[in-house]
Amino acid sequence: MTDAHGQQIAPGWYPDPAGSGGQRWWDGIGWTEHVAPAAAPAAPAAPVAAAGPAPYQPYGTPVHRVPDGTPTGTVWIWLVVLLPLVPLVALFFWDVRGYLEASMANPYGGTTAIFLDPGYLALMVLGWVTYGLSVWFSYLDYAALGKLGYARRFHWAWTFLSALVYVIGRSVFVRREAGGRGMAPLWVVIAVNVTSFVVVMIWTVWLITQVIDFARSVPMTGY
Repeated sequence: MTDAHGQQIAPGWYPDPAGSGGQRWWDGIGWTEHVAPAAAPAAPAAPVAAAGPAPYQPYGTPVHRVPDGTPTGTVWIWLVVLLPLVPLVALFFWDVRGYLEASMANPYGGTTAIFLDPGYLALMVLGWVTYGLSVWFSYLDYAALGKLGYARRFHWAWTFLSALVYVIGRSVFVRREAGGRGMAPLWVVIAVNVTSFVVVMIWTVWLITQVIDFARSVPMTGY
């Protein structure tokens, strides 16, 4: 069997010339006894969607959202934010000049006198009490947020590192679940820290001037 151009047709399955409606094997020389049913028409391939980028999801999209109107603040977080101001105010009640006079009255004990000075001891105790209260209030704030329905909360134990760290992390987590609300404690704690830094610098300059004035007022004695 040849094609229209007189070329020998290659072996393969071709429509049965006997009219069976099936296919018969052509071995390149002649028809064989091997027959097969007609091949079913191939189903059209399902269209393949063009590959494209995954749908955009903004970073920080919350998995859980609290109902609108859910409070974002508690009394405990505001206590955590404002507590650092207590020892800052107490700093100005330290009788520095009295300490300097006591040191001059006992010059040989001056190196250890600061650790026994009542004002210094009061500031140290107040600082540790403030630290402990910050941790406790952070825990109460963490528990209060859970009762308000916040599924994910920044852990209160970060306050052991710093109350500032807890307030920052807490604000980020609350903002995600409250639809962008709850950043007020963060801005206030930043203002408190900036204010504390400025006040401490002013107090340090004042302390230096007190030391210089006291040194000038002490009469020089010979040995």
